[in-house]
Amino acid sequence: METLAEQKIRMEWENPAVLQIGTEPPRATFFAYPDAASALTMDRGKSPWFQLLNGDWKFHWVAKPADRPKEFFEPNFNDSSWKAIPVPSNWERQGYGLPLYSNRTYPFPKDAPNIPHDDNPVGSYRCWFSVAGGWKGRETFLTFDGVNSAFHVWVNGIKVGYSQDSRTPAEFNITPHLKEGKNLLAVEVYRWCDGSYLEDQDFWRLSGIFRDVYLTSRAACRIRDFRVGTVFDAAYRDAVLQVEAEVAGTGTVEIDLFDAAGLNVLPHPGKKIANPVKWSAENPCLYTALLTLKDAAGRVLEVVPQRVGFRQSEIRDGVYLLNGVPVKFKGVNRHEHDPDLGQVLTREAMLRDIRLFKEHNINAVRTSHYPNHPLWYDLCNEHGIYVIDEANIESHDYENDANNPLAHDPAWAQPILNRIQRMVARDKNQPCVVVWSLGNEAGSGPNFVKACEWLHAYDPSRPVHYEGGDKSIGDFHSRMYAWNDWLSDDGRPSILCEYSHAMGNSSGNLKEYWNDTIYPNATHCGAFIWDWMDQGMREPVPAEFAHNIGKGPVKETFFAYGGWHKQKYHDDHNFCFNGLIGADGTPHPGLRALKWVHRNLHVEPVDLAGGKIRIRNGFDFSNAQEAATGRWEILENGQVVAAGPVGDLDIPARGEKVVALDLPNIAKPGREYLLNLRFFSKHGMALLPAGHEIAWDQLPLAGAFQAEEAVSAGGLKLSQPTVKGDGFEVAFDPKTGMIASYRRGGR
Repeated sequence: METLAEQKIRMEWENPAVLQIGTEPPRATFFAYPDAASALTMDRGKSPWFQLLNGDWKFHWVAKPADRPKEFFEPNFNDSSWKAIPVPSNWERQGYGLPLYSNRTYPFPKDAPNIPHDDNPVGSYRCWFSVAGGWKGRETFLTFDGVNSAFHVWVNGIKVGYSQDSRTPAEFNITPHLKEGKNLLAVEVYRWCDGSYLEDQDFWRLSGIFRDVYLTSRAACRIRDFRVGTVFDAAYRDAVLQVEAEVAGTGTVEIDLFDAAGLNVLPHPGKKIANPVKWSAENPCLYTALLTLKDAAGRVLEVVPQRVGFRQSEIRDGVYLLNGVPVKFKGVNRHEHDPDLGQVLTREAMLRDIRLFKEHNINAVRTSHYPNHPLWYDLCNEHGIYVIDEANIESHDYENDANNPLAHDPAWAQPILNRIQRMVARDKNQPCVVVWSLGNEAGSGPNFVKACEWLHAYDPSRPVHYEGGDKSIGDFHSRMYAWNDWLSDDGRPSILCEYSHAMGNSSGNLKEYWNDTIYPNATHCGAFIWDWMDQGMREPVPAEFAHNIGKGPVKETFFAYGGWHKQKYHDDHNFCFNGLIGADGTPHPGLRALKWVHRNLHVEPVDLAGGKIRIRNGFDFSNAQEAATGRWEILENGQVVAAGPVGDLDIPARGEKVVALDLPNIAKPGREYLLNLRFFSKHGMALLPAGHEIAWDQLPLAGAFQAEEAVSAGGLKLSQPTVKGDGFEVAFDPKTGMIASYRRGGR
């Protein structure tokens, strides 16, 4: 029989009215430094007031709550038999329990808010740490950036608190519970909680402490939170830097703003800054603000840095504008996934994704369907990616329609709003975040109406997105997988938050979407491919399948999909293999097709005999000659026989121009001639060198290709409907013409 204490713990993870206990109010992610020099490094590791607790922790796993070690948080508890687990990690990828993929079906019986008590694994973590000597007399805070799905925290045997919402931070003030020397941190993590009903995304269901855990030291008088924004004048030339700081204690905050050259350009807070360099995906120029907190005597207590991008995101007359210019989101939906680590991402993996974005003309990402790792936003700021930041809300199994009870029942209003508020609190100062999203496939109802109203009131500087809602929920008319000629009819900008399901040999007909509908219509602001990466889990090949075929090497691993791990409640099997890149980061052919349709320089023939072409500049902010160089090539039967530069690229953003090329007349009878127009980046960037190809088109000049007659030198034998060769045979279906079977060496 449960004790009262056990009932209370269970009530926390099975009660939608309990969201956090003992946590600090949510705030922006930032770190404090003792002086300006260290603050300008923007490296939290350079602050003497930061301590990362990542590493090997003691760990114990059970399949149900009743079997958990109930006194494990006591300092004298004997954990000598426990193994170590890396933090951050997903415990299923460390050999505890099984990963489960589900597209929409809940991974437990659907009965909100109840969770099964006999199938809810619990992980118990223990970590010893010491606090730096210089932190004495200050306040110490403990932060978990991401824990799935709910967890309790103890320090030195004393209960500190509880939190859920796996994708936003939980911060605890642990000052009263610390002692000299070693301290014990104990964490009890539940795989499922009532909040899991709001986390029914199309992805692998994984558990544990999967993002950073760290300590920060703050003075009693400190900057508790702040907001930074930029507002332009009517001409989008001059701008005002707006800063609101919330100070705990009594102190004065001074603001400095440094440009890329290190010059302080802020004449006075609240004063206009003359013609700042604007932030965009094409030119992600960042300034650095320093918030310096001083006491009454003028002594510096702490310095907090923040990247600032001068940009303004808005909707006017049904058109989405960035810095007053209509912008098209050439986007993808991106899950946080690693084939080996699960939902733990490295900086290198994030940079790989952004490099591939930039290389393939992708300028936007929707954080489907939850706030991403904090580092992701820093990298999107730096390299120039527009972000639709989405709350950790999806209840797909309750249907994406008006009957979804979680969208209507008042008991779920605060859990929904809480997740949106925590996302906004964390990411409100990120320049790359240009649109908020309330969630995904969670139905429409009063709970989302209220959340949208709160968000509009709190942050009018960004539009709000929600797919499936009417005009009372969200500022965009958002659709999924609509016909290529679909346009909004309700006055809001059109947006395809998902389209062109990138599974298998797909991602076709993009030209019909973009050339026929998205590009020509100012009220259509773009589209996001579903999705970025195959969600394959790397697993060893079972012995019965590991035979050697032909002369190739034996495969040791493969990418598993839903159902491979024999879990209950999974659905849709290989439906998680629907990315533009493979689980190992290898681009699929569809990504090349997307790069072409997203290109920013388009060519049309005008008078090819006279060498005249029309070039349309699709850049939103860049003159073509500032961004690119061009080259023409003439191909004769597929081989380059002449080439030269494309000059006169002085074409303003979103403009077009007829350009004359100095083409030779070299056509010969019986041969095909094609004109290639290729464009290359003029300037390098952090992740890509100058000279990488950004656009290309091909136009027919003359003739038609005629294949030469080929004679087989091998010993192919045709015996309808089978072709046999040296060691192999291929049989065809005489009705369909499809390959019916292929055998090599008798296999």
